[in-house]
Amino acid sequence: MEKKPKKCKIKGCSNLGAYKGLSSTGKKKYRTICILHRNRKPQRAKILREKQNRYRENNPYKVEARKMYNIALLRGDLVKPSKCSVCGKKATIQGHHPDYAKPLEVIWVCPKCHTKIHFPPLAQSPRDN
Repeated sequence: MEKKPKKCKIKGCSNLGAYKGLSSTGKKKYRTICILHRNRKPQRAKILREKQNRYRENNPYKVEARKMYNIALLRGDLVKPSKCSVCGKKATIQGHHPDYAKPLEVIWVCPKCHTKIHFPPLAQSPRDN
């Protein structure tokens, strides 16, 4: 008895599963996901690549500053400290560029302080007083 293809397991899809090949016993095997849904990962990768390219086109000075920063780290021109320059804790240290025009002038901060720099706490609302 020959195996029949099943419907795609993605909700709302009525396509049949794609032919996979023959099993070791010689029976036909089918995938449980149709070709349309199976090829989503390459589409996501393409979308991500396009997004990254747009960012690079819109922010060339940031990309160049980060490139110079990484090269300086590899060469040893910049040395990462072991402690955060804001809170003094030992953590995985990141370099923060306050000014991208000066790519080798960075503030060495931990991830928590880096988040605080980019997203400072909102000012107190009148209700909090």
